[in-house]
Amino acid sequence: MSDSEQHIENSLAKSKIYTILRRKALNESRTIDSNVSDTIHKCVKYAYDKAKLIIKYMPEYTLHDSEHLFRVLYLMEKLIPEENLENLSVPELMLLILSAFFHDLGMSPDENEIKAWKQQWLGQDPTDIEKKEYSNFERFKNTYPDRLDDIDRLRVNQEFSKAELIEQYLISEYIRLNHAQRVKKLIARDWKDQIFYHDTPLTKILADICQSHNEDALSLMNLDANFLSGEDVNICIPYIAVILRLADLLDFDAKRTPSVLFSHLSVRNSVSLFEWQKHRSIKAWRINQNEISFFAECNHPVIESGIKKFCDYIDTELKNCSAILSKISEQSGFLDFSQYKLNLPIKVNRERIGPVKDIESGDPLYEYWDTSFELNKNQVIELFMGTQLYGTKDVALRELIQNSIDACLLSEAMHNSWNAPYVPNIIVKFYTIGTEDYLEVIDNGIGMNKDIINNYYSKVGSSFYKSKDFFDLKAQTDLSYKPISRFGIGILSTFMVSESVEVQTKRLKGKYSYDDPLKLVIEGYDSIFTVLKSDKDEPGTSTKLLLKQNHPWKHYTDEALIKAIKLAVPNPQVPIKIIIENEENNFSKNDFQNKKAAELKSYYWTENANIREELIEFDESGYIGNAIVGIIEQNGIPVEKVDVHSNETNVNGQKYSLSLQMHWETNEIKKKGDSIEINDTGDIKLTPRTQTLAKSNASFSIHGISYSGGLFPEYSFNAKKTMLLWPFPMLIVLDLNGNNDLDLNSARNEIVLNELWNSFEQNLAFIICKKLSENLKEEYISTLYSLFRANSQNDNFLVGLEKAQELLKNQ
Repeated sequence: MSDSEQHIENSLAKSKIYTILRRKALNESRTIDSNVSDTIHKCVKYAYDKAKLIIKYMPEYTLHDSEHLFRVLYLMEKLIPEENLENLSVPELMLLILSAFFHDLGMSPDENEIKAWKQQWLGQDPTDIEKKEYSNFERFKNTYPDRLDDIDRLRVNQEFSKAELIEQYLISEYIRLNHAQRVKKLIARDWKDQIFYHDTPLTKILADICQSHNEDALSLMNLDANFLSGEDVNICIPYIAVILRLADLLDFDAKRTPSVLFSHLSVRNSVSLFEWQKHRSIKAWRINQNEISFFAECNHPVIESGIKKFCDYIDTELKNCSAILSKISEQSGFLDFSQYKLNLPIKVNRERIGPVKDIESGDPLYEYWDTSFELNKNQVIELFMGTQLYGTKDVALRELIQNSIDACLLSEAMHNSWNAPYVPNIIVKFYTIGTEDYLEVIDNGIGMNKDIINNYYSKVGSSFYKSKDFFDLKAQTDLSYKPISRFGIGILSTFMVSESVEVQTKRLKGKYSYDDPLKLVIEGYDSIFTVLKSDKDEPGTSTKLLLKQNHPWKHYTDEALIKAIKLAVPNPQVPIKIIIENEENNFSKNDFQNKKAAELKSYYWTENANIREELIEFDESGYIGNAIVGIIEQNGIPVEKVDVHSNETNVNGQKYSLSLQMHWETNEIKKKGDSIEINDTGDIKLTPRTQTLAKSNASFSIHGISYSGGLFPEYSFNAKKTMLLWPFPMLIVLDLNGNNDLDLNSARNEIVLNELWNSFEQNLAFIICKKLSENLKEEYISTLYSLFRANSQNDNFLVGLEKAQELLKNQ
């Protein structure tokens, strides 16, 4: 007998459940005893060996190793009164032992699975199984876009060990989150038709019990409470599942995180480190029919708070499990259900959870206050829905339209994945009934259901488009666009302009399947939602606002309303129909494609013989629009300045030198000259005069929605703000879309200065300079590049310029 087999034998011999099982099986017959004993030993040995792999693939998580499996079995015995143990049937006792040993084996995937996730194919090309494994893992990874960005950034910075650590974290999370489903497949694969009591197969029951321990507690109600495995031999499956669930939860001590192992592992992930320290703080526990107590000494209040919050979770599970057993008892029809009752306390005793005490003084290491920031709901909502955040009230219209655009694009991606026809459309309506004005935005997008409304729509700051639900759906549909809605506060902006909101919505679930439609009436931002039945036929959402008497569009003409919508959404990714008092007006991407940079000319851009206007059409991926670049030239050659006039004049016998010069400045071309002025006393003085001949201006949008902050500085500017400070003037009409993006504040009037901005500015500079080199002769562009370099102090612009120049050299 090997050491592991001897350990298993000794540990099982100490188990009350195993001892009672052997005695009851032997009372039936030696054959039954032999079959039961062989099955238990084979299964336990299998689980014992496989559990050793868990630490290999999940080194930073609390241990779910072979010792954890024995402790779960021991805790089952603590939970079940001894007299009730005696009354359980042989198959019930078998399932208690087997579920204790099998429930976490999904955390030990096969090595070939791990290799497939890492694209380490066994052969030169991946097999179909490897492709499927990798595809499933890739879909999971895509629900962590921030982590993937971190990996890319670390690799660019050649911090490969840190990048690998995050990759390992994602693998560990994938294993942990899917281990309950994986164990069911593992049992089906390795133990089909091998676990019996008499002629009754128990393999599927075992798989269902193991899977249930990581699912919602209410799912246990679906398990059969009166499964007959022989004459008068019952299996109460939900009871076994409840015992497994609680025993696994209560294994919450230092044995799962031994200090020696902790000291040798590179525990660098903050979540994992918290879990390790939380478990290592547990010194002892007491579990019986009257009390569940944990004894913990903590060296930081965060650890104490984590343990107490975990105790809150145990409290909830105790309550849920008791309710489940009571409900099953009522519905089972048993004459006597007493053997399946648990007389456990309803709460965990937390009195002995506290700080470490100083050996000499006996004083605690810290004073624990269960205090953290709490938000004043009314004041926070006033901030969110007020002009303090958004700047102006008319952004409510933009917020509704961008929500509809996202919903339509998501629905379009889903239909494309099904090869099903779909034409997205959005309708914006303004109308008056009596003395009351209404604004309505209607779309045929993905719509909402109860879960979306409860988890995202009604939760301030909780955006569906930032959630794992969205990224999972995105992975399913191979969605490539960047959502416009990001902050989860847009719907609140509607109450800046409206008295009440009525929403009718119907959620698209799958191809030709939908949730029931809903109608919501919200009479103020602090009111509860009134939910009514809806007769909405098609998926999508209609949002109708009853506008306040002083709403911002009160005195707009129809033309001004149409212009306001088009300015808010200059390049709509979905066609928009505007209906104002039954008059229709349509606009789409075509309107934006016909918009020319020359339309941005104003008093600050005038025609001049020494200014060359070079037109640029964007054809780069994600850059849509056109631009005009102003270049000072003389005799067909770009120059730094032009002396337009220079002469001398004589006034009252005194000579004055007069000049007129054209030169570059940041984002401008200016004309500087002198004039002679005579004051009231007849004194003569020479006064410099400056005139702007060409000044940068932009119409800039991101994913079709207007950016109102301005790409170029006005009269005064903050040097830390994101703006283009380039050595020449430019008129530009640009929509940034596709996979390109910038981080914005919620009002969309300020771009966050970060790597996304740096990348955008560098890339735009490269595109502009490259296009100039394509349009102009080599000698001309060489001189122009030199002028740009000499007159620019903008690092991002210079990076783009150097890249374009390098490209030109290599051609």
